[in-house]
Amino acid sequence: MHTLQAFSVCIPLSFTMSSEDDLKIKLVSRDDVEFHLPLKAAKLSRFVCNSLSLDEDGQLPVEEDDNKEDLKVDVIRVSGGCLEKVVDFMNHHAEEAMEEVAMPLPGPTFEDVSDQ
Repeated sequence: MHTLQAFSVCIPLSFTMSSEDDLKIKLVSRDDVEFHLPLKAAKLSRFVCNSLSLDEDGQLPVEEDDNKEDLKVDVIRVSGGCLEKVVDFMNHHAEEAMEEVAMPLPGPTFEDVSDQ
């Protein structure tokens, strides 16, 4: 339960069209399984944002710009199998935005809350 909390969604980050579109982030699980994903998808994780020291606009700090090849985040509390699911989620929702959940919840079942 605690490991997934590390991947709460960043609120909100701007996604600018730039050379960052091609930039890949490497996430490494506790059992040394590596996953590469676009920065746009990685920005969906507050944990990754904090680890990369992204600014308020979701941009890399200037000193990090020259070292884009080495953007690696160790996720030491998450296994490779679990991190794979998280990476799949981030890749999917980087392309298809998540719907906001109305509060208070409109009903007692999941179907009442979301149609995704």
